[in-house]
Amino acid sequence: MKITLPEGFEIPQNTRPGEPFESVAVITPSEDGSFSLSSLDGVALVEEEEMEDETEMEGNMEMEGGEEMADPEIRLPF
Repeated sequence: MKITLPEGFEIPQNTRPGEPFESVAVITPSEDGSFSLSSLDGVALVEEEEMEDETEMEGNMEMEGGEEMADPEIRLPF
């Protein structure tokens, strides 16, 4: 399993690519028997569904007068 580390998570200073390091994880069980990784070392992870919702909300933002702020076809680097 690969994950994207949350913004603000700090990896140990001497960590090298391919070398493992330990971290405290909070795992939340679901009713369907699956599990979700909730946080690492106290830094909350954003679930994929939440990330999609945030991206969708950003794309739907409008300026005054009903003008769209951004073209949904243009991908911004942030």
